[in-house]
Amino acid sequence: TYTHWILDTGASDHMTHQLHLLSDLCETGSSSITMPNGRREIAHKSGTVTLGPLLSLHDVIYVPNF
Repeated sequence: TYTHWILDTGASDHMTHQLHLLSDLCETGSSSITMPNGRREIAHKSGTVTLGPLLSLHDVIYVPNF
């Protein structure tokens, strides 16, 4: 099953709040992310999200409060 994604051409990174979507998880340290509303969040993990048989997003940041 696929979920909805928001495309933001001004974003510098792909991100999700759904940890179960990520494979090949890596620890990112404590990367600080500024959200569109100005709120700052910390990302601790990143990974790959497979959207379909021909499309994968790499280095997707996991932000629990996104």
